[in-house]
Amino acid sequence: MQMQNPNELPPQGGQYIPPPPMYQGGADIPPQSPYHYSPAPRSNGATAGWLTGLGAAIIAFLKYGGLLLLKIPALGTVVSVLISFAGYAWIRGPWFAAALIAMIFVHEMGHVLEIRRQGMQATAPIFIPFLGAAIFQRSHPTSAVKQAQIGIAGPIAGTIGATAAYFLYLSTGWDVLLLAAALGFFLNLLNLIPVFP
Repeated sequence: MQMQNPNELPPQGGQYIPPPPMYQGGADIPPQSPYHYSPAPRSNGATAGWLTGLGAAIIAFLKYGGLLLLKIPALGTVVSVLISFAGYAWIRGPWFAAALIAMIFVHEMGHVLEIRRQGMQATAPIFIPFLGAAIFQRSHPTSAVKQAQIGIAGPIAGTIGATAAYFLYLSTGWDVLLLAAALGFFLNLLNLIPVFP
């Protein structure tokens, strides 16, 4: 019986795979391997490049297109809603994004309506991705009571919107409305936490 080289013995329980035959081709043709070949795993370079390009486009837009947004307030709101929607949808899906943006919009419009009811000017809400939204006043109230009325108008409108979404959920059974109601109540809860200067 012939002794085998220990390096050529198969692993325990495995099958012996003979070494590939000696290559007989020319120097410019690579040998054909009898072993399975799989390509190297893809790197995340494509994702990083895509995100870098998106970031550069947003910076350029804010630098050069920001002046246009200040001239046309409705355009600023629409563009900021679209950017926020894309960000939230990327993280949690389009229904979450739609529900969250709707509840933020209702909340902010409560502030806007109270400011305008008091005879002052305010911009439409400008959405800031992952932070919420903001409105800008052209003039400010002269008393603390009027400022408090403006401050509480957002949570009141948000509560009305969230309650309406909840009752619509009860009548339709559509889970997105329940999500909108939960997000609306949660946003109001966060907004009513006292913060001292």
